[in-house]
Amino acid sequence: MEFHKHIARRVLQPSGILLIVTVIFVAFLNPEKSNSQQLIAHVQPDALGPGMTIAMEILAPANDSGAFGADGIYLPSSKILLFNLADSFRVIFGPVVVSWNGRVLQVPVMAKTSAVVGTIHFQIITGNKKSALDSFEIVEPHPKLSISGDVV
Repeated sequence: MEFHKHIARRVLQPSGILLIVTVIFVAFLNPEKSNSQQLIAHVQPDALGPGMTIAMEILAPANDSGAFGADGIYLPSSKILLFNLADSFRVIFGPVVVSWNGRVLQVPVMAKTSAVVGTIHFQIITGNKKSALDSFEIVEPHPKLSISGDVV
């Protein structure tokens, strides 16, 4: 019991309170903490139409080796998290390929023919970490372009 009183007195001293505040700041509020979100540098292409399939590439910053995990082939559910779970009725992801020392993620994305036009937000999962939120669009396709004559 005497030990607990000694610890309580030490923690409640000004230096002890400063230590507690520092630990809280470093653990919860510091944006540079070690378990911070992986950055997504670029998503290409970032749009597809209903009934269409694209090979989407998600790129991490060039100096962020291993951002998306080890190179290999993964099930989509182990790498891609849809922000809105209802979007799983709009798109289907194929197998995920991670390459370039974990800096490139390639995945086939298929928009169902009944897919509603709009934005789909997603995150990349690496272990117990999630990337920053990013998105791609399901867009209404334009009618085909007909050109006749020699005038464009």
